[in-house]
Amino acid sequence: MVRLIAQHDHTVAEIMKIAGVCRQTVFTYRDTVVAKGVAGLLQREHGGGHRPTVRGAVAQEFVEKLEKGDFRQARDAQRWIKKRTRRKLTESGVRKIMRRWGGRIKVPHRTRMRS
Repeated sequence: MVRLIAQHDHTVAEIMKIAGVCRQTVFTYRDTVVAKGVAGLLQREHGGGHRPTVRGAVAQEFVEKLEKGDFRQARDAQRWIKKRTRRKLTESGVRKIMRRWGGRIKVPHRTRMRS
């Protein structure tokens, strides 16, 4: 895309179609190259995501408890996580963690009846 911009042979609309990006991205690339050069495009300024609540040794222990079937409900896992990490997760967040590691709760959660 930088070459297309530098050649001055194409309009912004043509560059958008060729590169498969939106108009703003073309101008962002152009502004970055002008300000910082090509090296500026290669820099990644992403700070990373948040640290997982359940990680390391706690995660291994959690997986072992899942495999043994120690949690009857997601609330049981939620209480255990709060006790071990001192951080509270929502019940849906706990279910997401359990699904990620292949765990199943013994008692299904309540669903609403359709009329």
